Amino acid sequence: MHIFPFMHFLSSVDDAVVTYLNSFAQRSWTADYLICAAVGSNLFKGVVVLTAFWWAWFRAPENRAEQEIRPPRDILLYTILMCVPAVLIARLMALYLPFRARPIHNPALHLKLAFTLSPDTFHTWSSFPCDHAVLFFALATGFFLISRRLGWLTFLFAAVCIMLPRVYVGIHYPSDVLAGALLGVAVASTARIVNLRRVVNWPAQHLLAYSPGLFYASLFLLSYLTAVLYEPLREMASSAPVVLHNLASRL
Repeated sequence: MHIFPFMHFLSSVDDAVVTYLNSFAQRSWTADYLICAAVGSNLFKGVVVLTAFWWAWFRAPENRAEQEIRPPRDILLYTILMCVPAVLIARLMALYLPFRARPIHNPALHLKLAFTLSPDTFHTWSSFPCDHAVLFFALATGFFLISRRLGWLTFLFAAVCIMLPRVYVGIHYPSDVLAGALLGVAVASTARIVNLRRVVNWPAQHLLAYSPGLFYASLFLLSYLTAVLYEPLREMASSAPVVLHNLASRL
């Protein structure tokens, strides 16, 4: 199949899925309110998954062979560290690839605005790829590498409780989610490369040996930033040009 017919097919599937799910919008104020609350709640999204991260961190290995072949903490540390560049790659793709308007801002789809959803939601942000999918599928992949049960549960939670509501309200197309999920899985799957994992984890492992207290304080901070999808860092990055301009104007 040539690329252009395939893209046309993918676009038609995107439109059909988004339109179908959106057909349930505005049927119930309570349902729309709960779905929009889930979309915007870091407590519901990130905190739940990062709670699973800390549970997995302190859980005892199922057996000694598991600990020797795939050290759980080593993989979890690598996963949460690699989430940062994974989300950064997604944001760079959104910035430099052709702009893709959110489904809710596509007049050709005639979507209904879910109750309580702001009409200006992500109006200036490209929808491709979905950075939520990148982050949560990367974490789920890391969990899967140490516990298949936990991994599948996290995949299911990410797909049904985080991604599906975003498609329902028209923030993302299914292909945005699929692309983000593939990117997240690909990045986290590199944890299987032992030498790469050692290189990425070495500074943190060195800090652990030097000062366990400082290591855990830093890991807690990173887990907090991951749970809130790095919003404080995004705000700092977005305000940095203004701050630098004001400083330069005073020199």
